[in-house]
Amino acid sequence: MIGKLKALLANTHFRGAVLFATVGVFNALTDVGVFAFLHLTLGLGAVLSNTIAFLASNIQSYLLNSAITFRDENGRQPLSLRRYLKFAALHIFGFGVATAVLVLLKPYIGPIGAKLVSLVFVFVTNYTLSAIFVFRKPAAEKA
Repeated sequence: MIGKLKALLANTHFRGAVLFATVGVFNALTDVGVFAFLHLTLGLGAVLSNTIAFLASNIQSYLLNSAITFRDENGRQPLSLRRYLKFAALHIFGFGVATAVLVLLKPYIGPIGAKLVSLVFVFVTNYTLSAIFVFRKPAAEKA
């Protein structure tokens, strides 16, 4: 059993997905916390609150995933505005999905329930897009 677990963790894609999910927990807490504060405490609209929460958690996500999930052999991933803009642009698709789920489900399960369900829908998309388009190693480094 432990040997299988070690082999699974040695798989780069599995390891990356686990790290992305771990970082995602912190991002989700930030996202839901900011959303709840703005919408439930300050009374801002759900879409505006979701937009601000997305921006806060997206910046956090880029910084943490650069430092943890997609770091290079030297233990770091260089930060750049260009890379962040690419990261943010790709995650806007996930934001669109999350907002659509939020708006569709809010009347049935409330704003927090809808927000939590929306996070499930975007995990795979955001990890895949980040791995392929933002943090992909150049072909020379893969060999």
